[in-house]
Amino acid sequence: EQFDEGRLKYELVAKRIVLKEAPNLWTIENYVERFIDKDGQKLKKGVRKDTTINLNIKDFLRERNFKQMMTSPELREFVDDQKSKGSVAYKEFEIELYRRSADAFTLIILTIIGMSIASRKVRGGIGLHLALGGGIGAIYIVLSKFSTSFAAAGDSPMLGVWIPNILFMLICAYLIKTAQK
Repeated sequence: EQFDEGRLKYELVAKRIVLKEAPNLWTIENYVERFIDKDGQKLKKGVRKDTTINLNIKDFLRERNFKQMMTSPELREFVDDQKSKGSVAYKEFEIELYRRSADAFTLIILTIIGMSIASRKVRGGIGLHLALGGGIGAIYIVLSKFSTSFAAAGDSPMLGVWIPNILFMLICAYLIKTAQK
């Protein structure tokens, strides 16, 4: 597929594709090319054709935890590569990239929330504090899962991943302000 300003200009569909010569020379068989312009579209069918396509063998192979195994620079490069190819499958990788930095801040935020709750002295023991801390952690996890789902469907994966941290930073600021000194 080739896009121009978000509009499909060219599409190639083939029944079979074989790597002829690394890295980009391919033989396509039983193919249909679709050319789209302002006047309409033209179809061109063929049986066999040698062509260069910006694909690698690695583009077809995906391991189960592919995105978790990549380093952050590799992940960033992969997202940029997929965007340049016009692929729509890059969002889950972009979410993984933003999630990595957001998770580090999550640990800091939840630790400060726990410290501010634990700093309160009550006569009944620590049971209420433990329940409150566990409840806040559970709410964070649920909110994080929902926001990640919305990030995948929305326009801004970064905002979707960071929404729970932003909300819990506000809660953290309130708890610090009202914590016993």
